[in-house]
Amino acid sequence: MKGIKGPIFASLGMTLTFTVAGVIVGLLSLIPIMAQDSVERTTVGFIMLAVSVILISMGINSYFQTKRFLRYITLIVAHEMTSIEEIAANTKHQCVRRTKKDLQNMLSWGYFEGSVIDEETNEIIVNYEDDEDDSDEPPDWSKDFR
Repeated sequence: MKGIKGPIFASLGMTLTFTVAGVIVGLLSLIPIMAQDSVERTTVGFIMLAVSVILISMGINSYFQTKRFLRYITLIVAHEMTSIEEIAANTKHQCVRRTKKDLQNMLSWGYFEGSVIDEETNEIIVNYEDDEDDSDEPPDWSKDFR
């Protein structure tokens, strides 16, 4: 199976980038706020502080999304679940619509390369083809995500 590790590292990179940028902007916003030499500089400081809060919240949301994605990967690859209802039942939120939307996002972002969601059966059809391995068994990726 191709295309799982790259997107996971990209998601973790986004999480780290947003969070670090938010902290840096937040710290820099304290300079004009604490100077209080003009209303304009103080206003700029508070705007920077608001931007830092937004960046940090984006980082936190990205972290929780990556955690959900890792859970889906574990259920699909290690436990060989394909039913979206069954996958949703084994997650914290247990919402089929959210699970399906997350899986669609994962597929469009390059996870499970060559896989699709069958709308009729409400299942994810996973493509286990790999150029390096010609066996009929799916690879054991579960050890990579513990």
